[in-house]
Amino acid sequence: MQKIYPLVLIIIILLISGIFIELPIWLSASILSILFVIGLYVKLAFLNHKTKGKLVLRTNGERINVTFYIVAFLLLGYFIYKLYINDVSGSSLIFLVVPINFLVLFISHIVRKTYKPIVFVIDGNTLIYYDFSVKEYDIEKFRGLMFDPERKRLQLDFDGQSSILVDCTSYDSKELLAFFETVTEKSERNFKFLKRKGKGFTEALKSQENSTNSKQKEI
Repeated sequence: MQKIYPLVLIIIILLISGIFIELPIWLSASILSILFVIGLYVKLAFLNHKTKGKLVLRTNGERINVTFYIVAFLLLGYFIYKLYINDVSGSSLIFLVVPINFLVLFISHIVRKTYKPIVFVIDGNTLIYYDFSVKEYDIEKFRGLMFDPERKRLQLDFDGQSSILVDCTSYDSKELLAFFETVTEKSERNFKFLKRKGKGFTEALKSQENSTNSKQKEI
């Protein structure tokens, strides 16, 4: 079972090496950024191939942080200005760190749009949850489904295992509903109870979907 992503270990090793080798900040940031994008692409592509043919639940991807990009463009403009007047010092190179991260976030955004991150996988009677570590749950031990309409969070309870909190806003409502209806159907006991508890969840998702569709029509 995967406990920590290899990319995290690479970053830690590189940071420690950078301290002893005394790499410039901009160079360290560039190397870390390249490794991040490569690691993200490999991870998502591998997971997409590994779960091919299985029932999966993907996120909608990440939203672009416009504020961060504006700051990145301003800092990049400042660096270009310094370069134009031939006044590029070691301290000025620090301003490259944010634009580099801006580029990385933009590329990673495209990667996540191409390979939408897979969070849940149904493999037989096992629910696989890809969090910071890979967690496996026995669907037959699925005992409860609670929906918080205010926070739009879904809580899944299992016998003898920790609960799972799901942020419903990060998923397509139709896919989310279909996925957890499958989980409910695969649970042997308390089927009627679970369907009754899930009614509020179903209605909330449908209202959320109608709200989203109406907003899209207005746009």
